[in-house]
Amino acid sequence: MNSKFTKNVPNWKPSPTDYRLIFREVDGIWREITGNIPEFKDMILADYLTQIGIEIPDGCTFCRVRRDWWNWEFRAYGGNVRIDFRELDQ
Repeated sequence: MNSKFTKNVPNWKPSPTDYRLIFREVDGIWREITGNIPEFKDMILADYLTQIGIEIPDGCTFCRVRRDWWNWEFRAYGGNVRIDFRELDQ
């Protein structure tokens, strides 16, 4: 895992319930580049969004979705798309 793609939280480690993914355009396809979570490694952004059931409109640079049991955040900046996901304690 590349340390520049971690959350700014002391001793944070990515897990299936709390992760950060970075997508970058590689040969014209937006691919996950951090490898933080094995099930998402090298995944295409469109496939990830379909899997979690969220649609992002063209031109969107920030989106936050809050549900009863999770928070999800999308940020597009500087040639990257960052996804932060965290399940909430129930």
